[in-house]
Amino acid sequence: PVSAGQPSPPCEIWTDAEVVTAICRAGPADQDYTTLMDSALSPASRRLNPKLKKYSVDFIVF
Repeated sequence: PVSAGQPSPPCEIWTDAEVVTAICRAGPADQDYTTLMDSALSPASRRLNPKLKKYSVDFIVF
């Protein structure tokens, strides 16, 4: 927790490609893999973030 008056820790901002690449690198062995992939590639995510439209199952190579 951050004390009052202290700056918040820096946040790392990932691009869409970095997010998808990190999920793919983790692979199916990661317990959150399926949830993350479903979330990132869902129609709702694609509507909210049109940049995700370019990613499909074809993009993901294991």
